[in-house]
Amino acid sequence: MTKAQALAAAKSKLALDDITTFDTKIEDFFEAAVARLYPKVQKEIGAQTVAAAPDTYGEVTIDLSALTTPLTDVRLVEAYESYYYPVDSIFRHGTSLRIQQLNTAVSAFRIYGLEKFAVVSDDVPGLPGEFFLPIVWYMMSEFFDYLLGDKSRYNIYAQSSGARAVDNMESEATYYADKADEYIEERAQLYGSQ
Repeated sequence: MTKAQALAAAKSKLALDDITTFDTKIEDFFEAAVARLYPKVQKEIGAQTVAAAPDTYGEVTIDLSALTTPLTDVRLVEAYESYYYPVDSIFRHGTSLRIQQLNTAVSAFRIYGLEKFAVVSDDVPGLPGEFFLPIVWYMMSEFFDYLLGDKSRYNIYAQSSGARAVDNMESEATYYADKADEYIEERAQLYGSQ
C-alpha cells in the first residue's frame, strides 16, 4: 500500500476527491497511521539463528537490536541441543531477550522475530492488504483532530467538500480511531509471552 493510495482512499471517504487543499496535510498523517498499527499488527521476520550457551543458572540474554535483522519482538524461540525445540520461558525487556530454564547442552537458538511496519519510500512493504482500511481510518481520525484545532480549517473543509455540518470533530476523530482499533482487534495475530 502506498501513500498515494491511502491519500486517495481517505480523500474519497472525506468527500474531497477533486479538492487538493488538504492533500499535504492528509499525506502527513500516513506515517502516523502506519505507526498506530503497532503492537497489534507486526511484520514477521524470517528465523535467525544465534549461537549462545546458557550460564550456570540456565539463562541466556540476547540483544535483539544486535541481530542481523534487528527485532522489535519475538513470536517464538527454539533452543538447539541435538534438535530444535520450543523454549517455554522467555522474557523481553527493551531490546533484551532473556531465555531461562535451559539445559547446559543448549548451544544455539532459532528466533522467529517481529518488527514494526514502517513507511519506506512512501510504501509499507509487506503489509497485508486487510490492514489498508484501518490505516485510512486512522488518517481520517488524525484529519478530524487537525480540524478540531482550528475553526477556520473546518470551515474550509465544509465549504470545499459540501459536507454536512459535523457538530463534534472530537467525536468524529474518536469514531474513526475506534473503528480502526476494532477492525484490527478482530484480525490481528497477537504474539504474547509463551
